[in-house]
Amino acid sequence: LPAKALLKEFQRLDDYLRNPLPEEIDQNCAEDLLVSERKFLDGNRMTLADCNLLPKLNIIKVNASCSWMDLHLFFSDELQPLCYVFLSHPNLW
Repeated sequence: LPAKALLKEFQRLDDYLRNPLPEEIDQNCAEDLLVSERKFLDGNRMTLADCNLLPKLNIIKVNASCSWMDLHLFFSDELQPLCYVFLSHPNLW
């Protein structure tokens, strides 16, 4: 359940970043801006909100990459027999 909630929040953040802010939309322009061109949360300048969010996203990125490497090792040919032992005997872990 926490993984689903995290993915839902990532989707909300992605939607927010992709949708243009009201100040990005030019009412006099014939073309509609479909995707935001801003670099940060509130525009093209870094704000306190960005400074608070970016380190947290970096921690998630680092932990996810480590977990991905662990998962890759888990399915490697060298560790497969050992993993089978641990999975077949849950009281070992």
